[in-house]
Amino acid sequence: MMGGRAVLAGAAAAGAGVLLPQGAASALGNGSPVGSADQRAAALVAQMTLDEKIAMVHGAPSATYIGYVPGLPRLNIPALFLTDGPAGIRTPKKTSGPSTAFPAPIAVAASFDAELAGRVGRALGSEAKAKGQNVVFAPIVNLARVPEGGRLFEGFGEDPQLTSVMGVAVIKGIQSTGVVANVKHWIYNDQEDNRHVVSATVDERTLREVYLPPFAAAVSEAGVGSVMAANNAVNGMYNAQSGRNVGARDGEEVVQLYLGQPSNGRQRHRRSFGVSSGSGCGAGSGIPSSSPLNSEDLARWDVKRHRWHVQAGRYHVGIGASSRDIRVRRSIEVR
Repeated sequence: MMGGRAVLAGAAAAGAGVLLPQGAASALGNGSPVGSADQRAAALVAQMTLDEKIAMVHGAPSATYIGYVPGLPRLNIPALFLTDGPAGIRTPKKTSGPSTAFPAPIAVAASFDAELAGRVGRALGSEAKAKGQNVVFAPIVNLARVPEGGRLFEGFGEDPQLTSVMGVAVIKGIQSTGVVANVKHWIYNDQEDNRHVVSATVDERTLREVYLPPFAAAVSEAGVGSVMAANNAVNGMYNAQSGRNVGARDGEEVVQLYLGQPSNGRQRHRRSFGVSSGSGCGAGSGIPSSSPLNSEDLARWDVKRHRWHVQAGRYHVGIGASSRDIRVRRSIEVR
């Protein structure tokens, strides 16, 4: 969800009291021990070991908090506590007591009252702060597109303008209490079914004119402190994934091609065939996401006919580093 710098900046914004270690002031370049959140985060990250950076990004399990990033006493970095929040603060009842059940966000949106939404945000932030939370996973600004979507009540409906206005108001309300808001789920996360594997298909214009505006408003108008990536992929690439080598060195990627056999009645054959090849990925370039296919790749041995046979139907194609790291999903029709 958040990288090391974002976590540190978020902790500072939450009033968690991050202190620069001795000698870090010079790393800011202006001799000031204060600096912006980004400057302070950069100065701290520069002094962290690789293991400490990984621990900061991964977080840790906790029976007391929904999300927990352990602190780093060596650098005076406090722990970060995160909680769910679109319709109320969710923390374990036995450790922090009951929470207020606020009106469903879609009902708040139906009021068309941004001031009311801001008051809800302030109440969410105040309760989160009282329970020792630093970040609230709210608001949801995904649009209502799938009628049976299980989380539609947590958003603000189907209109991008109304969603933008309400989202900005809630974010400002939450962050006015010193708690960091976390707008979600970036982006095009409009269904719950198979949300970890589904790839939503959308053209660039629709994405920018309909689905992007609520997130853009959250950043540019509300100054949201953090963003949560969605589980789903968009146009074959996962939201929290980069298909580019952003480093300064060339690398090599082993690309695997997986073919899922077409459905046969109600039973789907899940057999996959891996076709691997080493592909260069130069600094600043993208990971190749294409691979040639021929009839032999689609063929199966027919034990009755004693020959290779290509079954007609729709084949599901996955390309990635492994079967658990599929980065591009497509389908082909064979007749």
